[in-house]
Amino acid sequence: MSMRILVIEDEDRLRRVVQLHLTAAGYEVETAGSAEDAMPRVERADVILTDLRLPGEDGLTLLGRIHGMRPGIPVVVMTAFGSVETAVAAMKAGAVDFVQKPFSLDHLQAVVEKALK
Repeated sequence: MSMRILVIEDEDRLRRVVQLHLTAAGYEVETAGSAEDAMPRVERADVILTDLRLPGEDGLTLLGRIHGMRPGIPVVVMTAFGSVETAVAAMKAGAVDFVQKPFSLDHLQAVVEKALK
C-alpha cells in the first residue's frame, strides 16, 4: 500500500506541480486549496504538507487543529514568507519540518520521505 500525502496549498499551479511530482514518486496524493477543504481529508493522510498562508485560516492554526484530530501525524510546513521566528513557531506547533519557497521538488520529496520514517 502506498503512503498517502495531503498537500494543502492555495496556489493552484504549485499545488498541481507538487501533486504530479509526488504521484510520479509513487505516493497517493490528495490536495486542498484551503484549511476548510483539507480538514475532511486529514484522516486519510500519512503525512501532510501545508502552506502557512491560506485563505481563511492560517497554517499554524490549521496545524493545531490537525494535531488535535491526529496527534503525531507528520506535518511539513511550506512558506514563501520564511523567517527563523516562523520556522520556530511552526516547529513548536508540531511541524516535523519547514520548507521555504521556492524549493526544489527533489528536496521536498526528500523532506516527505524523512517525515514518513
